[in-house]
Amino acid sequence: RLVGSERFSWLAGADTHVCRPARRCSCEYLCKVVPVLVAQIHFCAHRFTMADLPQSFLDALSVLSEPQKILCKQLYSECGQAHLFDERHFNKGSPPSLRRQLAAQLDALDQDYIAGGLRGYIANAKLLLNDSRNGVNPLDGWKPMVPVGEAFSLGSESYKETEALGMKELGRVGFVLVAGGLGERLGYSSIKVFLACFPEATIRATLISHALGSLPPVC
Repeated sequence: RLVGSERFSWLAGADTHVCRPARRCSCEYLCKVVPVLVAQIHFCAHRFTMADLPQSFLDALSVLSEPQKILCKQLYSECGQAHLFDERHFNKGSPPSLRRQLAAQLDALDQDYIAGGLRGYIANAKLLLNDSRNGVNPLDGWKPMVPVGEAFSLGSESYKETEALGMKELGRVGFVLVAGGLGERLGYSSIKVFLACFPEATIRATLISHALGSLPPVC
């Protein structure tokens, strides 16, 4: 049964059908739920492949909840992710806590990716890799252009006049920091702006705290 609400989920049952969402559909909402529906319908059409799963794998699923079992079976049989359930570590004799931990992680990831869960993520990754291999340009049709603006010479009269206007509005300006990637290449597991600011290393200030600390005098 596919239940229409904020998120569609699979509930095993013989009376499989699709319920229309209770609230009014919008294009944004359909973009979120249609990939999930497609994934679920695809699962229904390929249920026969479940019979080919190794018995050792099926036995190892015994400690999981029904939704977790279904997700693991989907990943194993349809998504090419059998390596996640290596028999050396994922078997009936392995600690149930470890099997539940893996299933919980997979379930959390499946819930987080709204465009079809892990199956949608894998399908999208394959599509992007295939496009990259075939030289498909995702920006095809876009025309780069230099935005209209004005360049100032530091200390010029026009610079001072514009700065004075900006200072009057500074207290009502919001600043959005795009954090970017992690600092893994630097041996750091968090975002780069949380790295220690080396000139201020004696007081253990981070890059972001050092930057924010310069705002009060300005404002």
